[in-house]
Amino acid sequence: MTGATKHPILGAGRRFAWRIILVQALLAPVLILIFGLTMSTAGAMSALAGAVIALVPSMLFVVLAFRFGGARYVPNVVQYFFIAEAVKWLTTIALLIVAFNTLSGPWLPLLVTLFVILHVQWVAPVFLNSKTT
Repeated sequence: MTGATKHPILGAGRRFAWRIILVQALLAPVLILIFGLTMSTAGAMSALAGAVIALVPSMLFVVLAFRFGGARYVPNVVQYFFIAEAVKWLTTIALLIVAFNTLSGPWLPLLVTLFVILHVQWVAPVFLNSKTT
């Protein structure tokens, strides 16, 4: 597996994915601060939960999905992509269940923060240079 993780295309894709997660992570404190100032500590805690629910599964996805690269490892690439996507969904659902059972609300900051951070991955590539080498 050592050679599989050093493929140049894999490295560029992995770096780009981590850059998107960095943008998401930089947006999280801004949203937490906004909800903390407008809705008190409960709003900030709810927004923090939304940020964690968005970021942790995305990080797990990047770690698992970019494990293999190159033509020799095509079956592994496909397999680990699907495994990573399943882990991301299951982790998101589990963290949502924990949040809804642990926190007492308000739910708007959690849902808005989760929605905004998850949608950064659709907007960030427009602003980030995808030709990382």
